[in-house]
Amino acid sequence: MQESIDGLQQTIQDMQESIQALEMELNSDGWRRLTAQADIEFSRNGLRDITELSRIMALKNPLIKRGLAIYRLYVWGQGMSVTANNDDIKAVIKSFMDDYKNVVEFTGHQARMDKERVMLTDGNVFLVPLTNQLTGRVRLRSIPFSEINDIFCNPDDAKEPWLYERMRTVHTGSLTSSATTIERVYHPDWRYTPTDRPDSISGVKILWNQPV
Repeated sequence: MQESIDGLQQTIQDMQESIQALEMELNSDGWRRLTAQADIEFSRNGLRDITELSRIMALKNPLIKRGLAIYRLYVWGQGMSVTANNDDIKAVIKSFMDDYKNVVEFTGHQARMDKERVMLTDGNVFLVPLTNQLTGRVRLRSIPFSEINDIFCNPDDAKEPWLYERMRTVHTGSLTSSATTIERVYHPDWRYTPTDRPDSISGVKILWNQPV
């Protein structure tokens, strides 16, 4: 048993060293390697570096730029429509699709093309449906990949996200004077519906009305 424990500890150490080596290669001068074993994850800073590099290549590399354009046109070139047999439901869908903020964020053709580009470069699109509690109107907003600091999952199922930790720089003040603060909050996954909903965890507020 002791030999097995020693072997596991050595394996963990080797994996940690592998991650550090990969991130050093990612940030080194010259060629950058974007390879890693499937069961090893980069740190958040490593993922941000990969995302930044992907965005740069999508702008400066003509082959990648062309490939992204063809992919987006293949997915959204003929547009998309949503309808329903029930007139009341159809009216709700139309109101959501035609809302000018939703058109800019997601339901408009250009917005869908932009979101597809983000999916291809960042690998993630984080959408937040903001619901007006009085009217029921829903408006979609998105969270930049760089603001998602961590994802907390079900301890028994790593593929079941519960909370998204968001950290962003908030600018306050007026046109003549301003200040910046770091805001840290939790957004629940839209499928996570626990019976107990605390207002915060260790002093960090949970925005239950803003699922991701």
